[in-house]
Amino acid sequence: MERDPARYGKGKRWRLRYIGPDGKEDNESFERKADAENRKIQVEADLLKGTFIDPDAGKVTFQKFAEEVVENRTLDVSTRETMRSRLAGHVYPHIGGRELGQLAKRPSMIQALVRKLESAGLAPTYIETIMRHVGTVFAVAVADEVVAKNPVQSSAVVLPESTRKKIVPWTAGQVHGMREALPARFGAMVDAGAGLGLRQGEILGFSPDDVDQLHEVVTVQRQIKVLRGKLFFSAPKGNKTRQMPLPASVKRALDDHATTFPPVTVTLPWRSPDGEPHTARLYFSMPGNAYGGAIHKDRINESWHDALEEVGIVPPLQERLLIAAGASPEEAKQIIGIIESESRPRSLPAYVSRMPDSHVTAVLARIRSGEDVAALSIQQDLPPEALKRPRAESRGAAYREHGMHAMRHYFASLLLTEGENPKAVAEWLGHTDGGVLLLKTYAHLMPKSEQRMRTLVDRALERPADQDHGPLTARERGAGA
Repeated sequence: MERDPARYGKGKRWRLRYIGPDGKEDNESFERKADAENRKIQVEADLLKGTFIDPDAGKVTFQKFAEEVVENRTLDVSTRETMRSRLAGHVYPHIGGRELGQLAKRPSMIQALVRKLESAGLAPTYIETIMRHVGTVFAVAVADEVVAKNPVQSSAVVLPESTRKKIVPWTAGQVHGMREALPARFGAMVDAGAGLGLRQGEILGFSPDDVDQLHEVVTVQRQIKVLRGKLFFSAPKGNKTRQMPLPASVKRALDDHATTFPPVTVTLPWRSPDGEPHTARLYFSMPGNAYGGAIHKDRINESWHDALEEVGIVPPLQERLLIAAGASPEEAKQIIGIIESESRPRSLPAYVSRMPDSHVTAVLARIRSGEDVAALSIQQDLPPEALKRPRAESRGAAYREHGMHAMRHYFASLLLTEGENPKAVAEWLGHTDGGVLLLKTYAHLMPKSEQRMRTLVDRALERPADQDHGPLTARERGAGA
């Protein structure tokens, strides 16, 4: 440590020089001698412990460093695209231009980011996901010795509490109903989902070659994913293939399906839209379409939503929209009946979804005034340009709870309620945490420990029918010998 004669009496005139871990000399300047001495002690201690961080290393901006992390991290192409999109859409606008070193020293700035995400109306679970990405960026920065700490892990950073809705699994009747309501070409998807716990992409990529008929075993080894409108094959989530027993009922359903709709050989890129070609025979296909027979998830989702309405699992979209606009369930049915009687060429959901609330209110006023419902003409009273204004509420948002993953919930709940080993169920579902997520999600469905304890003890200690007294002690047995 030395005093810089060129700055005698003014500015940062105390200079600290040291040799860093890379063998190169570095220096820092301070206005006060006490500050320089304190820094000297800290540098010497950090060098001794091997925890020294170059103060200039953290001057890189969060966005620049994060983009490098996303590009270099081992991720599948769709996960990389999703992470990049979330950071760009929700994080960079707030802290993208800040230096990593500054953010690492001020967890309050990370907490401010969380608050901004809350103010934007994002769900707590989505905020948690975004902050997990931010934490990953800082974890790499710590590993690269760019910063000393990960501010996301600070106790000063508190994420909003998320109330996880308890899973209410479908009934067997709803499962059977969905199988019947779906188009015949898609019906056996219900057996693959509810009977094997397959994810949607895994169902779409399911092949007869994945089934060992002799040993009655299924190997899950591919899924179909979509990126920028292009379909491609990929390994299952987490690049983890898995095997599971093949129930006889599922085998029969798949065999019947394959007889009616013979498997189609499909060639798609592997792992990314630009990957090497990969060919597989698929149980579920639509020959002659734009994807060589493979099914785009949007196509099955459309049929799935229609089936949910037909089975009664989800109220029809048009009814829900009318109720949201102020109609009672009975009035909503009346309005729908009027529209149907007018035989509009467009689909009913599309028509109702574009009706302005003001027009719904006007129609309701006429109904409530006692006007003859049969005399109403919604089609003539609604200006054509009004139908060009789409509503903000989408069909998919309301139906997400009962998407195809509901069949995985059914599969897991069915096994757990019968006392199946959670670790085995987790492996069949493709979870990599040994059952932690499974127990967190489905613990309320498992048999209660108290009842299991009573059953096990009663079974072990129950006396034979012809024995009037409890079990004899060793002394009593010996005395009677």
